[in-house]
Amino acid sequence: MSLAFFGLFIIASAKEKIEDEMIQSVRLKSLQTAVFIQVIFILGFSLFDEWRAEGLVNLPMPAILVGIIFVGIYLFVFYYQLYFKNNEE
Repeated sequence: MSLAFFGLFIIASAKEKIEDEMIQSVRLKSLQTAVFIQVIFILGFSLFDEWRAEGLVNLPMPAILVGIIFVGIYLFVFYYQLYFKNNEE
């Protein structure tokens, strides 16, 4: 898992061939979206854990899994927005 997180982090921090204002705007929007989805995911997981209250889901989410999900969401949203921005032009 650590290797997957490290690999995703390297991909997320890599520069594009042309790093302009549009790319920076897409990066910011992707980061904002990833943070928003991550907060909803963590709150939802916590609420599900409280709702079950049987002790079956009482294990805390591993921090590395949270990091992988966050970076994965960021990369998905970034390349999704970048793809459609390039196709519009």
